[in-house]
Amino acid sequence: MKIGVRYQTFEDVVSIIWCLQDYVLDKRADNTERPHELKRYIIDGIFSFSNDKDIYYFVRKKEDENNEIFKNCDLKVRAFHNFMEDWNTYIGYDKLIQSQNVDPLINITDKEVQQYLDLGNVMLSSASISFQHKNFYFEPFFNINFFYHHYGMIYLNFYKFNNPKTNLIGTYHKLGGKPWRDNMCIKIKNELGDDFNYFQLKDYPKSIKNLYEPYTAFGLWGRNHINSYLDYKTSVCNLVFETLEEYPNKEIETEQYNRDNITEKTLKSLLFCEENIFFVWYGPKKFYEYLTNYGFWFYNSEFYNESVEQSIVNATEELKNLKKRFITNDKVYEYLLEKYGHKLKNNVKLFYSLMDTYYNRDEVLNLIKYGKRN
Repeated sequence: MKIGVRYQTFEDVVSIIWCLQDYVLDKRADNTERPHELKRYIIDGIFSFSNDKDIYYFVRKKEDENNEIFKNCDLKVRAFHNFMEDWNTYIGYDKLIQSQNVDPLINITDKEVQQYLDLGNVMLSSASISFQHKNFYFEPFFNINFFYHHYGMIYLNFYKFNNPKTNLIGTYHKLGGKPWRDNMCIKIKNELGDDFNYFQLKDYPKSIKNLYEPYTAFGLWGRNHINSYLDYKTSVCNLVFETLEEYPNKEIETEQYNRDNITEKTLKSLLFCEENIFFVWYGPKKFYEYLTNYGFWFYNSEFYNESVEQSIVNATEELKNLKKRFITNDKVYEYLLEKYGHKLKNNVKLFYSLMDTYYNRDEVLNLIKYGKRN
């Protein structure tokens, strides 16, 4: 089957491409044998993925829909990611595919989502919604895959160097932010005192920052991503806050009811395990259980009993007890590494396996091609 996909940005097709990882990529999708033409096809965004049954032919520009390959496709799809665009203006396609990355759905009501899906269109969403639909495919890991490439973390090197541990728990947070984060930090601070550390980001005068690091032109990396795992290496364990709290968006009468997701914060807590860094993870309970049911592990997993918040409190108390036992932070870390190092290695193995091949890709591709899951 030949499937033609018109897109504009990386976000439009990142989840689709993830499902095509084991297909053959051809950057000269028009089969030209002229080497000097190769650069144009890469720049213009023409490429294909194929196996012995199907070919997915991608074009970025409107005029490229007129080439013979796209015109002869059995299925013509328009991929997009932002519902701020008027999807009703996308005409001449067999179906639309919206990829929801980064944030929960905004600027669109459940009624509008339902209307979009009822027309046979597809949503590949990293965020949940408040109802079920056969054309809605929910996968929290879509965001992990997106941020892994979008923030350039795929290029990170890991050297596993040793350095002194200056505290038991470190985190990125400033008091005065979200109350649920403040409350957790205050609890940990009261328990650990100076052994709890707030990482500080280097800052510059606002005018200089805006001049040299404009947000959009800088590729959306953000200053906290430049530090990568270096700050985390100074702590025995690190606290990662997700964007949403343990029980978010439960107000039934609001448009954001049950629209939840995970972000690059979770990506870091998984990927940086390759540097033998321990994390406690605090976010929505349903995603904590989704991650751990898949096989991922956090230090607070050793203390989890239906409450993410309480598991972090218990993990903090245990770290304090270990410090009393071993005296130094370095000795506490060595103990954790000896006891739980194999679980960090398993996180790394699971992560790269997931990034290499999406485990449920056939279901997604069948949904795109036939409008059904199997």
